[in-house]
Amino acid sequence: MTTVADAIFQIAEATGKVFYGTLDSGCTTTVLLDTEISNKPGALVGGTAFVLTGTYAISTRRITKHSAGQVTLESALLGAPAVGVSWAAVGPQYSRSDLLQALNGALQSLGDVTYWFENINELKVVSEQEVYDLPASPIAVSNVVGVWIGRFSVTPYEFYEHFHWREETGAHLRFLAAIPDITGVPIRLAYNKPLTRYSIDADELPFGIELQRLKWDGAARLMTLQLGHAGKPAEDNPLVELINEAKDNALKSPSHRVPHLEKPLMLPGW
Repeated sequence: MTTVADAIFQIAEATGKVFYGTLDSGCTTTVLLDTEISNKPGALVGGTAFVLTGTYAISTRRITKHSAGQVTLESALLGAPAVGVSWAAVGPQYSRSDLLQALNGALQSLGDVTYWFENINELKVVSEQEVYDLPASPIAVSNVVGVWIGRFSVTPYEFYEHFHWREETGAHLRFLAAIPDITGVPIRLAYNKPLTRYSIDADELPFGIELQRLKWDGAARLMTLQLGHAGKPAEDNPLVELINEAKDNALKSPSHRVPHLEKPLMLPGW
């Protein structure tokens, strides 16, 4: 699965402004040593460091200090990287916060995504009961778009879709007709919600996200942020052509395949 760190590195790399290096011995959890850093001292302050290989790959951190041959990280890595580990960095024009904003903007543009609640031990039929509380933990379920009822209380459950229900205020699900009457069979729900906003390196992005498309969409958004920081007319900024190129590359990339169900037409009761 693609992690947040994977994604923001790909977005940064798409800008073509990444420094790549190999770490020397003596690194700590907060200081990365590389005598081959070609950037002028101080040039990477406010930028983002990426540990690309080794035990702590991929990790990202904000750079707070940059002197000859070394950078200091805002927060500690889980351990000190070994000699020979590959790393990369981008300058302050592509801060970690801007990278995350670009990533989250690209993900939020997908709209609602369908999730499934299928804890068979938590939501079960009580014979002839019309109203059920929607699950509140670990995630509150709302905006339900599908309901399935098991035919059996043990595997195989043989779920069938139910079309006579409505979601009511107060986090309730009401069956309007064909009320389930076999106590103990599980209820499976599909519900829509926007993708969460990501910030932690190790968090995994949802199944169906196409990294190539995300990379270019994110890069276009990242450079658009930089354009806004530039403070000069867009027509005078060479970033405009790069932004349009990134948008074009995103459109040419495979489409995301995240699940999205629409609420079915409810059948009248009888």
